[in-house]
Amino acid sequence: MRQFLIWRTGLARSAMGVLLFLGILLPVVRSQTKDDSKPPQQAPEFYDEPKFTVSDVADPTSLGGHGSNATAAARQSLAEDVQSIKGQSTSAPTNKRDLENALQRDPDNAHLHHQLAELEEHSGNAVAAVKQFQRAAELDPSEQNLLDWGSELVAHGAAEPAGEVFTKGHRLFPRSVRMLVAMGTAWYLRGSYEQAINSLCDASDLEPNNATPHLFLGKILVAENVSGERVRNTLKRFASLQPENANANYLYALSLWKQPSSSQDARVVSQVEALLQKSMRLDPQFGPAYLQLGSVYSEKQDFPNALLTLKKASELDPNSEQAHYRLSQVYRHLGQTENAQREMHAYREAARQHQERMAREQHSKQFFVYAPQAADRPDVPK
Repeated sequence: MRQFLIWRTGLARSAMGVLLFLGILLPVVRSQTKDDSKPPQQAPEFYDEPKFTVSDVADPTSLGGHGSNATAAARQSLAEDVQSIKGQSTSAPTNKRDLENALQRDPDNAHLHHQLAELEEHSGNAVAAVKQFQRAAELDPSEQNLLDWGSELVAHGAAEPAGEVFTKGHRLFPRSVRMLVAMGTAWYLRGSYEQAINSLCDASDLEPNNATPHLFLGKILVAENVSGERVRNTLKRFASLQPENANANYLYALSLWKQPSSSQDARVVSQVEALLQKSMRLDPQFGPAYLQLGSVYSEKQDFPNALLTLKKASELDPNSEQAHYRLSQVYRHLGQTENAQREMHAYREAARQHQERMAREQHSKQFFVYAPQAADRPDVPK
């Protein structure tokens, strides 16, 4: 095994607040299901060494906040969604001792390392799991193994190292939609919105009819004030390919509404309304379309229609902070002070419960402590 010196980065100081110690990490990841997903024989190009090490897990109480509720929710949702795009394990449960004995006889068996990684993860041994995922990927740098390694890093708050894994995976598998989606998610989790959007749009370009890149893109669009011609064109194409998809129509409408000064353009407003109404017809239980249409009506100062639409959004999702907040504003404009106060109270209660839920989930997770390799430090001799 190769030892790496762990040092205290600015990120560790601000996000982790813990001192990093000497860490040992074997380059590791997981096994694959398709023969054609393996890189060409010359692909060892990947093994310019990983530029990070994982040494421990941090005390969650030392971690800071995560920005606005919308951004925090989008980050958590996308991090969880990355776990779903990598696919479910097909390995049968295995006894740990049997695996370790098998690895003593065959230490370079990527599949055995991958099985042990899954066993460690299910047992709550996150650091041991990520080292085994990494080792599996080093021995067999398949698309699936790289996705598993990076996804494990994402699951434990290590978006920057995960981004390195996914970026190298994209280099090996440039036509992998899953790799581009995972890479885009890692960029978003690091706060690099433009790179995130470009990666997801690239994934859409590869498979325009694949819903996954558009669903990920939509979650970013809902949470952030982002707009751009490429996003609009990507979501317009998706809506044209899936005209009977309620979410596709909603996302295209949202991309149009996010344009600067969109509410001042009667043509855009009319198009947005038509798309959202179509989304509601296609799926009468699709709450986000009602919420967005209610916002459009509010912006137009069409408060009676805003009230009806936002009440439906609130009925479909009683915990929606935005629905309660916007209802409060509409009632205030209509002079219904008591109703406005009731909805504002509901908004604050929903926001409080959401923050508490996010805090509980954060404190229940193990977050990796990681740092660049010693060779990347300017103060360490190379």
